[in-house]
Amino acid sequence: MSSTMPIVDDPNRDYGDKIVAVEPGGVEFIPLDERHGTPLQMLWTWTSPNMEFATVAVGILGPLAFGLTFWHTVLAILLGTALGAGSQAVLSTWGPKQGLPQMVISRSAFGFFGNALPAGLNAVVAGVGWFAVNSVSGALALHALFHGMPKGLCLVIVVIAEFLLAFFGHNLVQAFEKYAFPVLAAIFVVAWVVRRMRLAGNRVGGGLDILADVPLGQKERAVLLKVGNQQILLGVAPGRVSTLHVLPEPLELAKPPAGGSNDSSGPTFRNILMRSLGK
Repeated sequence: MSSTMPIVDDPNRDYGDKIVAVEPGGVEFIPLDERHGTPLQMLWTWTSPNMEFATVAVGILGPLAFGLTFWHTVLAILLGTALGAGSQAVLSTWGPKQGLPQMVISRSAFGFFGNALPAGLNAVVAGVGWFAVNSVSGALALHALFHGMPKGLCLVIVVIAEFLLAFFGHNLVQAFEKYAFPVLAAIFVVAWVVRRMRLAGNRVGGGLDILADVPLGQKERAVLLKVGNQQILLGVAPGRVSTLHVLPEPLELAKPPAGGSNDSSGPTFRNILMRSLGK
């Protein structure tokens, strides 16, 4: 008669709650004496990684790509998060019972070979796709801090750092995310405050005012700036701002008539921009 009790004592592992130690486990059964996670730890683990550029980009897809209002976008985010978190909450209760990762437990529903579909999709979307998104966004952020560092080198540095964290495993990842959470939260608050101050500054009359901002390429744009009563057309690129044209007379930026006709007899921002670029 074979015993169905799992082996819970493995002196060769000696991992426990050590932080700076290589995690010896993989997809196999996790011994009972090494299970020490709490729901609060999961809060840091999943909140910190989502406080980054890629999450912000996903959040603005509502108004930017689908034409939703702000509150419709908020409702869609709340509904999608509730559905995703609800299903994940139910599935997460299986882990403590089985002592196995979710992608292994799902074999009970899909079979050994059938499980290749959900596990494969998870590996491609999360393991490859999301890893690539986070790596590229991290590399761009590092390049923005150090302009002299090539983007390729920034990407290599970020990927190596990610692999090192993953190599040491579960405990180090949780500890890192716990202390990264307040730092990331502070950065987001400061960025929001600075953005609000810039928007307030743009509305100050008689001083410095941004009248128009037109993208010219992936990173370049033209900005029509008002300084006192003078209007200046600037070319803005990463690490460089240049004067394209100083308008001899202030440019009136009026909305086109409701009927759709556009009287081009007077100077317009587009005409000034094209003329200053030699087009």
